[in-house]
Amino acid sequence: MPLTQLNKAYIKGICIRTTWTAIETAQGVFDWSYLDTAVAAVPEGKEIALLIAMGGSIGSPAWLAGAGVVYFSYTVAGVVYSVPVPWDTVFMAKRDAFIQAVGARYAGNAKVTCMDVSAFTAQAGDFNLPSDSAVVQDLKNKGFTSAVAIAACTSAIDVAAAAFPGKDIQLSIGRLSSAYDAVNGPDYVCQQIVSYGQTTYPGRFIPQKSSLMTTTPASTDTKLFAWQTLKNGLPYTSAQFLWPAADVSSAQYAYRLNNYVPMSSADMLQATINKALSYPILKLEVYPSDIDQAWSDAILQAAADDIAALAALVEDVPIDPVTPVVPAPPVVVAQINVDYPESKPFAMPIRGRAFKIPVR
Repeated sequence: MPLTQLNKAYIKGICIRTTWTAIETAQGVFDWSYLDTAVAAVPEGKEIALLIAMGGSIGSPAWLAGAGVVYFSYTVAGVVYSVPVPWDTVFMAKRDAFIQAVGARYAGNAKVTCMDVSAFTAQAGDFNLPSDSAVVQDLKNKGFTSAVAIAACTSAIDVAAAAFPGKDIQLSIGRLSSAYDAVNGPDYVCQQIVSYGQTTYPGRFIPQKSSLMTTTPASTDTKLFAWQTLKNGLPYTSAQFLWPAADVSSAQYAYRLNNYVPMSSADMLQATINKALSYPILKLEVYPSDIDQAWSDAILQAAADDIAALAALVEDVPIDPVTPVVPAPPVVVAQINVDYPESKPFAMPIRGRAFKIPVR
């Protein structure tokens, strides 16, 4: 990413991406050269989020196979992938040691403000498992339950929070096929993880939805699908563009941000931002190709102003940088029946745009 873009006033920082397999080339052997160079290149005053894919086909080191990790296989477009079971105890132990190593190297860097936990995955860095019935059954045979999946993710959050004291911990959220848990549904696992993260690490845990499009449901829509989990996690949430608005001419992905329907880049960018700000979020991740365009600077600056105005109204929760908050068990002292909703939205005008924030 050119420094001319990173130094834009509306850009707060950058998400630096790499993989576990690129860093820990053999067990206990680390190559930090890429991350060291990238972190050093970011100017002072700009923030860094580290997103290191730690599972699935792109993030899992090959040496895990010789360490006793349990694997499962799935097929995409005729290609068979074999990847670690995310809740395998050996995998989790190796993953935790890696997170601790990353923290030991970068947690003391003031520019590094966020660590992304992306170990519960099959393919990319996002939260996902295959939906093919045979794979679902195989993973159930290998110990999947919703409780096991939740524990695998919350333990990674705990390890990252301890390894990066006082820093934000981010997790990309998604859905699982209902076949994994027909009783609780496709969003249950992530909903429980988000609830745990934001209760245990208030003001630090950030769920991110990584598929923001023009067609994303607005927060006021009746059916939000996977975006309901993000709405439940307000206000400390993040959204990532699925695809650049600038990409309108590629042979395969033209207008992908608008579900492949032609629309001007400026209109796609604005429409997608409007969907994100309807929730509203506190962080918006955009592609470098959408920055510093003749049609994008004013749109992105306005979005940054809106987010900054919202952030100023969100009172940060005082946090202990090391010790997590242990929620007290609920105690019922009385039951009072009143005709009043559990949450009541209030309107908050920012730059002429009205936001509705649920007050719990």
